[in-house]
Amino acid sequence: MKMAASPAGLSGSRVSRRRLSWQAQALQARHGAPLQAARQALAAARLQASASAQDHLAHATAQTVVPRPHWPVLALRLLLTAGPVLALLAAGRPQLMAFWQGLLAAWAAALQLPLQWQTVQASAEAGGGLRLIASALDDGTRLPTLWGLGGTALAGLLLWLGSARLPDAWLPLRVLLRALLLVQALALALVVLRPAEFPYTLGSHLSTLLNLGYGFLLAVPLLLALGWGVLALPLWQRLLVPAALVAWLAVLMPHKALLQVWLLAHSSVLFMPVLFVALGPLLDLMVFVALYGWLLSLRPAQATAGSTRAGRQARAQVLVPARTGNVAAVPVRAAGGGA
Repeated sequence: MKMAASPAGLSGSRVSRRRLSWQAQALQARHGAPLQAARQALAAARLQASASAQDHLAHATAQTVVPRPHWPVLALRLLLTAGPVLALLAAGRPQLMAFWQGLLAAWAAALQLPLQWQTVQASAEAGGGLRLIASALDDGTRLPTLWGLGGTALAGLLLWLGSARLPDAWLPLRVLLRALLLVQALALALVVLRPAEFPYTLGSHLSTLLNLGYGFLLAVPLLLALGWGVLALPLWQRLLVPAALVAWLAVLMPHKALLQVWLLAHSSVLFMPVLFVALGPLLDLMVFVALYGWLLSLRPAQATAGSTRAGRQARAQVLVPARTGNVAAVPVRAAGGGA
């Protein structure tokens, strides 16, 4: 059975509510203006932070908004990057072969390698042009002994088993090591089964490396033009950087090939295939990739911008999401570049 509220209790509740209302009005009168100013300052700070975030995102996104150059400009970039170096390599092939020949002769005398070199005119079937070949005095080729074959097989087996104990973080090293061991195993089988049919001597191996190296030098300007050369770069970089890269590789290649010959002269032709894989054209390609990445890391900031006049004067409309959920278009002027 419900009990009715007493008149005294109802009167006290009304008084309490009135007292709280009076206190709230007093607080509002005393602190209302500062609270309102604080709310307005907080709203202004939020708007300023949102605008700063939009500007930062707009500038960061604008770095990837690159006006596409017209195809004549792109063709001119490719031509200026690859054309002069290719013409220099074609016209200066006799001088390059003479430089390599003198370098090989000097190092062969210093290292006491039984090699002599000359440049010859290749036949039309072989592609024509000058080529380095070994003379008839090439007598430094050594076949492996029985102890050498057995020791190589045992060392290869131990390395294969030992590579299985490498941690998972070293998986690329394990794959590379086992690939080289497979190449060495094939060379070992060929020497054991058909030693008289081993196709290369020290001289022919070295001449093959250098002639392949010259072909790779011809490919370097083209590879560089198709990647790094499409960027908007100053003219002096476009002309000098490919020439410097080719010149550096032209000095590296004969020394790298001589290292192989020196190792083979003090061991045997059993290791010729694995040295060809580890220190041959594949290493040249890796060196080029490393230098290519270094060049891209040094490219100027304006290299990613458009190089045409229309591209330099265009404004990229970058869509930036605002704090309120709306999408605002922030115009950003693209930076100018070189040729």
